Amino acid sequence: ADDQDEVSKSAEGLLIHRVLELFWSQTKSLDKLLSMNDLNLEKVIEGYIAQALKEFEEDHSEIDSRLLLMQQQNLKNQIYTWLSEEKKRPLLQIKDLEKTVEIKINRIRFNIRIDRIDVIQNKYELIVDYKTGKNPTTRKAFFSDTLTDLQIPIYACFLPNKNLAGVAIAHINRRKINLYGITSSKIENI
Repeated sequence: ADDQDEVSKSAEGLLIHRVLELFWSQTKSLDKLLSMNDLNLEKVIEGYIAQALKEFEEDHSEIDSRLLLMQQQNLKNQIYTWLSEEKKRPLLQIKDLEKTVEIKINRIRFNIRIDRIDVIQNKYELIVDYKTGKNPTTRKAFFSDTLTDLQIPIYACFLPNKNLAGVAIAHINRRKINLYGITSSKIENI
């Protein structure tokens, strides 16, 4: 829960998710991101951050506006750094954002929410899950007998998707920006 005098790490993660959802719902491809110069990209990011913070403030009117201003700058730095890393990726298009999918494992059914589905090499799909905490599951841990976070393996094994070629974690926080995952041998890199 958010304390009255701060934006919690959980809330910051939700804000990052929301800003990226707004950004990619309009941008839709790496080509379009690459066509933006740095100044234009900053302005676009600032607009989406303002929208996300306005939505956040509607439910958190008790938070001091100076803290929200600081949060705005932190979000801008993180999102800008993340999108600068995205520019280094091979061409991609965004297929879906915040998509709800039903999963069936034997007789168990439940819904999951996928942060993002990229189309890479014009035919394969890559699930991208945003993680904003300090220590998300490592790539090595996916192959460990002691794995406790099953979200990404469930995506990889049980999504009803014939073109799925990989799953990835987009680690975005104040200390670290990274994209890593597991892909089929058909994909050179993500």
